[in-house]
Amino acid sequence: MSRTVCSPSSSVMSTPDSRALLTWFGDETSPFKDSVKSIDLLRKIEPLQFYLASPTVHLVRKDFSKTAGNDGEIERDSYTYLMVNFTFVRRIVSSIINTYGPSTLIVAMSWATFWLQMDAIPARVALSITSFLTICTQVQQYKTNLPPVSYVTAMDIWLFTCIFMVFSTLVEFAICYDTYKKAKKDKEKRDPPSLLDSEFKMKELKKLSGQRKGGAQYLISMTDSAQSLKLKRTIR
Repeated sequence: MSRTVCSPSSSVMSTPDSRALLTWFGDETSPFKDSVKSIDLLRKIEPLQFYLASPTVHLVRKDFSKTAGNDGEIERDSYTYLMVNFTFVRRIVSSIINTYGPSTLIVAMSWATFWLQMDAIPARVALSITSFLTICTQVQQYKTNLPPVSYVTAMDIWLFTCIFMVFSTLVEFAICYDTYKKAKKDKEKRDPPSLLDSEFKMKELKKLSGQRKGGAQYLISMTDSAQSLKLKRTIR
């Protein structure tokens, strides 16, 4: 998909091969094959985004038949087409710097959400949406710099894959967070906070009781249910 081939052809349809035979100078049957090239460019062609490969030549012969005379006799003859292929190869370095490299970094940046905490909702959503909007902007910029075509190019496949991978990170977070919240609720229903947990918390808070820091003293008060603790700070 990074190559464009132009194949012009030439033939004399009014003169069959029985009367005039067309051939390239470089053909094996040509007497000039060692002295003259089949294709000789007058000047070097250097497009901005492509470079021209060596042209290749071909011979195509087609047979035609027609009815001649009143007796229905069929005449057959062949015609020769001279064809040449001009192959334009895209300069890949420019595409790597302007498209492939930045889009790869955007996808890698969207994967950073996998290392964030599950409950870091603003950070994960903001990073995923920012990556998605950035890759969409890059696609739009790429489309405006090239003429519209009716076929799929390699760049279209690459950018569509990048958009899908960035979008999948946002879908993955939504699914994982929903599963995480359901599992957390189920765990709270199965294992409610016990009195031992509250007593352990109280022992830990007692270590802070009576300690002075910056003119403040921390006191502990425990509710009647022995399950909710409160740390009070009094100023002296």
